[in-house]
Amino acid sequence: MGWMSPVGGGSVAGTTGRGLPMEALEAQLGWYGHSGSIELRGHVSNVGWQQWSEGRCGTTGKSQRLEAVQIRLTGEAAEKYDIWYCAHVSGIGWLDWACNGAAAGSAGKGRAIEAVKVILVEKGGAAPGSSDKVFIGDPDAVTVSGSAVSGEGLGSSSGQKATIGGKGAKLLSSIALSVAGQTDDGSISYAVMDAYSGWGASVSDGGAAKAVSGAPIKAIKMSLSGQLAANYDIWYRVYDSGNGWTGWTSNGQACGVSGGSSGLCGIDVVLVGKGQSSPGSTANAFIEASGIGLISQAHVASAGWLAPVGNGETAGQTGMSRSLQALYVSTQGIDASVEVSAHVANIGWQPYVSGASYAGTVGKGLAIQAV
Repeated sequence: MGWMSPVGGGSVAGTTGRGLPMEALEAQLGWYGHSGSIELRGHVSNVGWQQWSEGRCGTTGKSQRLEAVQIRLTGEAAEKYDIWYCAHVSGIGWLDWACNGAAAGSAGKGRAIEAVKVILVEKGGAAPGSSDKVFIGDPDAVTVSGSAVSGEGLGSSSGQKATIGGKGAKLLSSIALSVAGQTDDGSISYAVMDAYSGWGASVSDGGAAKAVSGAPIKAIKMSLSGQLAANYDIWYRVYDSGNGWTGWTSNGQACGVSGGSSGLCGIDVVLVGKGQSSPGSTANAFIEASGIGLISQAHVASAGWLAPVGNGETAGQTGMSRSLQALYVSTQGIDASVEVSAHVANIGWQPYVSGASYAGTVGKGLAIQAV
């Protein structure tokens, strides 16, 4: 059908009762002698939320449905007027009136906007109708994904609450998080801790926060900034392979287990309205293991990095004819370190290493012959 004729004053733009999805929307403001414009932002199928753009949102020629829209005024127009709008959604019908940049329509439901109505109201004036139900779905969603020590992806999850892994899942070695939705200002930052190098540098908005090579993550922390932080608290808990689910914590606090040979294999993340209650118990969100001990972790031919082990346990495999190729050794509960030197096939003795460095080699197929 293409572009339809313009309408104004709260008239219907688009169609109803014909099952025709809207793909793009244009809106222009004519106010001679005054400043101001209309900006739009769309949620598009297979794309997600677009950036704000003056006068238009959506796509053309791509057969991608427009599923939600945000509209706002700028300049003198924003000082003088509120802009109200509502969406007719496929399979649902007319939703209520949204205002001044709030999302109207749906997200994550596979439903297109078929028509909209837009009207200007003097600043602070009454809404054109009910404003109770303007949007269906999560207005903002957090996405979490992770990779295992073995290199396998553990999938991703999105929503107001997102979960990866859990009981029986593989140990995590890296995570990435992002937040997308109607709140276009702000970011999410996060960091991970491992047993060998401690806390790593903070990364943000989809970057990978990684433990050192082969090591499992022991703890995480994350926080929001900008308008996201004003709108939400971010709550999270983790599943530790030796302790199960921890309690919930939020907004930059550490969550996990600081000692022992266990590691994280699951994460729950929830966006909660600012100042609202936690999603569950906050007890034991961060567990500091007591006592003095050693943690060892082996990289073995044909198996890769194995799970860490504690005092007196075997690092590596026996009876399988698989050579030891690399080894971490770390202390726990004491201000000291262990230095390790390995004699490697075709190389000989390597320099002593400790902490975040392993003895041996990875990816070269060379056996450790002595330590």
